[in-house]
Amino acid sequence: MICLLIIAGPLSLHISHAVPTVKKRDIALDIFSEERARDYLNNLTQYGSRVSYTRGNIDARNYLIMQIKRIFSMNKRDLQFELDFQNVTDVDYYQLENILIRVSNPTKTSKNVSTLLLNAHYDSGNCIHLEEK
Repeated sequence: MICLLIIAGPLSLHISHAVPTVKKRDIALDIFSEERARDYLNNLTQYGSRVSYTRGNIDARNYLIMQIKRIFSMNKRDLQFELDFQNVTDVDYYQLENILIRVSNPTKTSKNVSTLLLNAHYDSGNCIHLEEK
C-alpha cells in the first residue's frame, strides 16, 4: 500500500499539471485552436470598455454578429443556424439585447439529440459559461 502511494502521488501530480499542446491557428477549421480563440478575444477586447450603451459595446456586438454570420457561411454540414435577438429590460429599466444562436441538425428527428448552449457576457468579457445538454 505504501509503494502504491509513493508511486501514485507523484504520478497524479504530474498528470494534473500536464498541459496539452496548443493548437496553432492554421489547423483545420473544424478543430478547436487556442491561437484562433485568442485572436477572437484580442479582436473583441480592442473596442475598450464594453459597458452597455457605449460605443465599445455596440462595436463588440457588431463584431460578434459579423463573426457568427461568417461561421454560418462556412457550414459544410447538414446544420441549420438561427440568429435571433432577445430584448430585455433590467432593474434600472435599461433595454438590453442578448444575441441568441441555435445550431441544429434538421436531419435528426430524435428527441435525444445533443445540444450545446454557449453563453457569454460580451459587455464585460469576464464571464464565459459553457453547458452541454
